[in-house]
Amino acid sequence: MRRGIATIAAESRNLGELHQVVAALRRPFNIVTGWLHPGIAADPAAQAGAKWFGVGGVLSRLALAGFASAGCATREQRSFAWMRDMMPIADTRRLFATGAPQ
Repeated sequence: MRRGIATIAAESRNLGELHQVVAALRRPFNIVTGWLHPGIAADPAAQAGAKWFGVGGVLSRLALAGFASAGCATREQRSFAWMRDMMPIADTRRLFATGAPQ
């Protein structure tokens, strides 16, 4: 924990619950987004007091979900239709070169 800032991983289903956690902390906090309800956006959470959002774990699980879905489609349906959702190679190269896909 950084000095003076709490990191929370409490499951919050709505902004009301997030505000309750904030009221209990009474200081700035960081949010581990894997526990946050997907309907809570960054701006309202920041207005509630969040100073930083940890997205690494949730982004890795998102990538894993896509990988698993494609693998299941290939195995069960003998389909490669999921390839339509791939990022074009030019955008992939641009992303690695500049940090922006387009």
